[in-house]
Amino acid sequence: MLRSRLTLPLVTALVMGLVLGAPMSADAFFKLRLTSSVGGAGSPTLVQDGLAGDESGASGNITVGVLSGPLTVGGFAISTTAGASKPLLPNTPVQSEMDLNVLTVRNNNAGTATLTLELTDNGFGLVSPSGSYVLSSSLHGPSLLPASPAAVSGQTFVGLDNQEFRETGPNAVSNGVMNAIGGTVPDIVFAGISPYSGTLVMMITLGAGQQVTSIDLHQTVSATPAPAGLALVFSGLPALGAYVLRRRRLQA
Repeated sequence: MLRSRLTLPLVTALVMGLVLGAPMSADAFFKLRLTSSVGGAGSPTLVQDGLAGDESGASGNITVGVLSGPLTVGGFAISTTAGASKPLLPNTPVQSEMDLNVLTVRNNNAGTATLTLELTDNGFGLVSPSGSYVLSSSLHGPSLLPASPAAVSGQTFVGLDNQEFRETGPNAVSNGVMNAIGGTVPDIVFAGISPYSGTLVMMITLGAGQQVTSIDLHQTVSATPAPAGLALVFSGLPALGAYVLRRRRLQA
């Protein structure tokens, strides 16, 4: 299931788009790509916010595998997978977020295969007094990991060149790969630049007939505050200016 702090906005978006049929303006750069290592029908599948294949009518929410049953990608059956970005999730001058949530994935191939899910968006922008950003990433789930060869991993990226699916090269910033279950990596601080892109990559390896449920990959990028000492200096400038002005008036 979705983490508690994400459940309400995503469910609201699904209700608006799936039940009420009230579409919102789509984000042309928000996309979900699904690829099977064995190829086959439906691999790769690219779903863009608000276009064919997206079962949610809410901007900032891509949903597949709900209305028409599981989505088939290269022998994988994928149920209720949702990606979230701006404006559904916060995109303020000090923080941006993206989230990729998978309810169920089953490998119907005759042998071991890997499903790769990539969620990307661009045009994020923060205001950082220190000139630096902080990248935080987390991977939760699955609820139960089957025996080998089953494996789940996740990694998030910031694209300094604002390009979609930026996962390699000098413009790709990441804090590393997380492995199930409950994988974590340390936050990293990097030189801030806006606009930038975000990409979430989840890899699910399953043996024939294996399945996993309830996996969530999340990214948060935050602006770092100005150094405390510098803030104190600037906070004292108005008082210093008033003092100098009083001295000049007394000397006049």
